[in-house]
Amino acid sequence: MKQRLLLVLLLIPFLGFSQSDVDTVSLSSPYHTIHTHLWFLQSDARYDIDKAMKALPEETPKLKQRTIQLKQILDGKGLRVKLSQLPREANYRDSLAKGNIYVLFPNELPEVYVEKVGDIWLYSEETIERIPKLHRQVYPFGTDVLLRLIPHSDNYKFFGLKIWQYIGISLLLFLAWILHFLVTRLFRRIIQRVVRTRFQTL
Repeated sequence: MKQRLLLVLLLIPFLGFSQSDVDTVSLSSPYHTIHTHLWFLQSDARYDIDKAMKALPEETPKLKQRTIQLKQILDGKGLRVKLSQLPREANYRDSLAKGNIYVLFPNELPEVYVEKVGDIWLYSEETIERIPKLHRQVYPFGTDVLLRLIPHSDNYKFFGLKIWQYIGISLLLFLAWILHFLVTRLFRRIIQRVVRTRFQTL
């Protein structure tokens, strides 16, 4: 763990944020708000959900859950935020929307964006409202449970898929097999009963 933390500290200058950014909660620009949200949800020594939650409005229902789900949506869709490309201007304006907003992935997730509220930047109300639906789309049938059962599984991939995705696929195939088995036996009994009844009436 110490070696991993040391490696992260050594790579800080190349990752798009300075040493002062690492453990600091700041909401002064799109960069700082998104950084606060994602940095403190990393599955290692830096994990601090209380700090990550600052990126969402305090009145958000199920604040802790929504904070985690938002990152899971990005991870599940394979979307990687390039911190070095995020705007650091406190008064950043989107030229198309003509307002103080920043959309993380305009093509893939246009409904997920941060906006300026007073002197700080937060994830928008629209983003908060869409999180449950987006989360269900990315993790159908409650497969997000696997993320809680397999700690740090989001860090490992095999042939392009994550561990929880392989387990989810396996479970779905197993359930499909059980359903097929039950339905087949049920129809077989029904058919046998119908045939037996018809022969008896002849």
